Amino acid sequence: MEKLKARLPEKRRKDAVLAIEYFIGCSPDAFASNEDYKAYFVDALQWLRERHGKENVIASSLHFDETTPHMVAYVVPLDESGKLNAKKFLGGRQTLSSMQSDFAKKVGEKHGLDRGIERSTARHTSIKEWYGAMNQSVAPIEIPAIAVAPKVTKKRFLRDELETPEQIAKRLSGGVNKIIKPVLARSAVADIEKKRSLELQETIKRVQRELDKAKERARVAEVNAANLREVFQALTPAEQKALTEQARKNMKIRKRCEKIMTELYDHATAPVRRFVAKAKTILSGVAGKWWEINWTHFDREYLRAEAALSSELEAVKVLLDHSPGKALLSKAERMLQISAAEKVDLQRQGQHQKADSAQRAPSGVMAWQRPRQKG
Repeated sequence: MEKLKARLPEKRRKDAVLAIEYFIGCSPDAFASNEDYKAYFVDALQWLRERHGKENVIASSLHFDETTPHMVAYVVPLDESGKLNAKKFLGGRQTLSSMQSDFAKKVGEKHGLDRGIERSTARHTSIKEWYGAMNQSVAPIEIPAIAVAPKVTKKRFLRDELETPEQIAKRLSGGVNKIIKPVLARSAVADIEKKRSLELQETIKRVQRELDKAKERARVAEVNAANLREVFQALTPAEQKALTEQARKNMKIRKRCEKIMTELYDHATAPVRRFVAKAKTILSGVAGKWWEINWTHFDREYLRAEAALSSELEAVKVLLDHSPGKALLSKAERMLQISAAEKVDLQRQGQHQKADSAQRAPSGVMAWQRPRQKG
């Protein structure tokens, strides 16, 4: 708890997630010895530290007293800006799936473990449901003749009271239900197995379809790449260098556009959120074709609107850090724009002060220059 308190920022939302609990295990009997498990957990802990930062992994413990050894770790979900942001690490199905795939590749494969089927439609059957159905014994249904005979419900001096037909039916129904309950349980197990089989078949078909599509995309990409290689090799060295440099610049712009379309900015400052909202709208309008957007015009419109809400400097900083149109600026160019924004804010501040002085001046001057009356 002391480590947790030491890592928490002073300013945070009341409903912020303060810590994430990670459970890291594997299938039973995946490893032959505890030493193998320990080696696996060492790499898993290193993966957590790389994902969250070593100082944010505040505690971890190994458990060898249960059927399958496992590790539990506690992490403070701080993002790059030092804010609590659990959504960045765990927000959404795609984020979780990517996390599991990354862990499987960097840790699992090293220790001979395979990832589960990605996006499988199969669902787990609860242990209670499974074993409750399996442990029921099946017996043949036999109703003896004596069971049909009415039983005495109350003894009388002259004549005992016997069961009514309704009471006999109720008693027999209860007995039959006890007998057929195991049969129904077995039937339930069969239904579960059938459902799981169908779900697995559907998953296999979907994966196969996606694999076929991926193969076709790879084939088309290889053909296109071969054509591009021929064109590239036909260029002069200077042209090749210029083309490579342009591709590098385009990659920087593309990364910013892709980041804008994620949920990473949900807890950013108000100016950043306003920028992302506008940028998302324009990117959605061109179906993600960022090269069709006039980012210079977009940045100018955002700067004009945001400067009126916050300041010229705040708006410029948002553009420099997040706008695709500013992705290629050098450090010197960034500093020049920041300096210019600071001057604009100072000029506006001076104009406001002068306007305030002008509004107060007339009454003050008249009072100061009013001549004294003699006598």
